[in-house]
Amino acid sequence: MRPFARRLAFAAALAAALPAAAHGDLFPLRGGLVAWSNELSVELVRQAEGGVLVFVDDHGTPVPLQGATGALDITRGDRTATLALAALPSNGMAAPDVALQPGDKLQVIVNLPDGQVVLARLVVPFS
Repeated sequence: MRPFARRLAFAAALAAALPAAAHGDLFPLRGGLVAWSNELSVELVRQAEGGVLVFVDDHGTPVPLQGATGALDITRGDRTATLALAALPSNGMAAPDVALQPGDKLQVIVNLPDGQVVLARLVVPFS
């Protein structure tokens, strides 16, 4: 391949990769499990004393959850349990007394006050 053609091919490949990298990376801000839901990120944080906290962020900015309702579905094997998520004053939601196990499949559903529905699916990793 000629040098100009090689440079052109490299520039085209680089330009094609930039839009994908521009969206942002998915990192936990609070040490939990994170998943995308459209343009929002959902983070599920396990509490040491049992229970989970759920946070919704818009590119790193917390989404207000006062007045939101939600549910956490936990599937373990062929059984599914649905727990209510309660809004917290600290911009999160909580499901107390939840004991997650490795391999549990989780579905988080948050109904925001503006009518938007946030849906995220996660799997508890094996340690």
